[in-house]
Amino acid sequence: MITYVFPPSAWVGAHRTLKYCKYLVNHAWKPIVLTPQPIGVSFQDPGLLRQLPPDVEVHRTFDLDPAKWEERLAVWNMRRKKRNALRGAAATGREAASRAPGLLSRLKAFIKALLTDSPDSHIFWVPFAFFRGIWILLRHKVDVIYCSTPPHSSHLVAYLLAKCARKPYVLDFRDPWYVEGSARTPAGKIPLLLKLETYTKRRIVRAASRIICVSQGEMEEMRTEFPDLGEERFACITNGYDSADLPAVDPAPATSPQLTMIHAGTIYSGAADEFFVALRRLADADRALARAMQVHLLGEIAHGYADAVRELEERGIVKVHGMQPHATTLGMVQSSDVVVILMGGATYRPSHLPSKAFEYLHSGKPILAIAGEGELARLVKQSGLGIVVPPQSVDSLVDALRRILAEHAAGGLARVPNHSYIRSFERAALAEKLASVLDGVMQTALARR
Repeated sequence: MITYVFPPSAWVGAHRTLKYCKYLVNHAWKPIVLTPQPIGVSFQDPGLLRQLPPDVEVHRTFDLDPAKWEERLAVWNMRRKKRNALRGAAATGREAASRAPGLLSRLKAFIKALLTDSPDSHIFWVPFAFFRGIWILLRHKVDVIYCSTPPHSSHLVAYLLAKCARKPYVLDFRDPWYVEGSARTPAGKIPLLLKLETYTKRRIVRAASRIICVSQGEMEEMRTEFPDLGEERFACITNGYDSADLPAVDPAPATSPQLTMIHAGTIYSGAADEFFVALRRLADADRALARAMQVHLLGEIAHGYADAVRELEERGIVKVHGMQPHATTLGMVQSSDVVVILMGGATYRPSHLPSKAFEYLHSGKPILAIAGEGELARLVKQSGLGIVVPPQSVDSLVDALRRILAEHAAGGLARVPNHSYIRSFERAALAEKLASVLDGVMQTALARR
């Protein structure tokens, strides 16, 4: 199992592979994990490692990530500019000259694209992972190679190992890999390198035994991109929730006069404009009503929202908690009144299905989702828990917030969860689906031999 993100790294993508490691052992599969050392990872949750069965081997390798070099360089450059600013107009003139476009700036942009966007900054992990993978294959009787991305450069490791060892491999796309001819063409890439990336993806996907996507929409996009591949080569296994992760729920306390809402996870640029504008408009129109609610934000927040968040914090409407351990996050979700999903703006495709939605479903809390028609809207509505507001509709969002506040004040917010539907996203059931895919891949490989 090749994955760039794995505990103690606590990014959301780490949970998918971790849960497969936890539950695949119940289906006669023994995972062997290949992942980089978590050196320099900004957020870790060592407690996640306690979920690993004792016989699951984890092999960690050295890694080089130019994106981290870029971050350090940006910090150094910012400090240098501050020092120069204190030296007066002469330094300011030199800074202006250094910003002038020219051959040097174009060269810098080319090097940055080469190191971080071709296809991603983690491409330098490939040789370290490849040689450790060869060592693993020499020591173990491996039946199937499985790789989960992003970063999509990791799929190159699976491809090379499978070719060398003549093993079948399975590609698991937690997010789409956009190239030329995909559902969306990536912007800002060097054309020649994008053509090379497109060719590489074509080779890797066509040689895979199975291609797994996390939503039906993303699977249909892949089928459209690869019409020459049979439908049997594709599978959809969504993300999910593990009921063992959720804390024990105490008897329901008396209803608080203040409505608590929570958003757990990264708030990306362009995804939350409507939400923050609606909160500010609500606060301006009715201060008493605004004081009857508090919004908790867990995780990273795009820099562009810093001023809006700071203003709402000062007004007592928003409280920022930063990154939190998984257990803490789930506990806060359970103690909230409403959970929020932000997919505003025009960034997300209808096929996108965020992983946080499934743990929200299991909490049984009403879900306020800012999202267009698509996978998420259908999921939220079918669960019986959903309130869906279309993107770029601040008025509709303000009205929805007013209704939620009125229901809460009246002791309501009652929803009727579709329990049988929600249970289909249990991690144990999803691991059984993956085991079925792996069984089929192995049987096909044996038949060919």
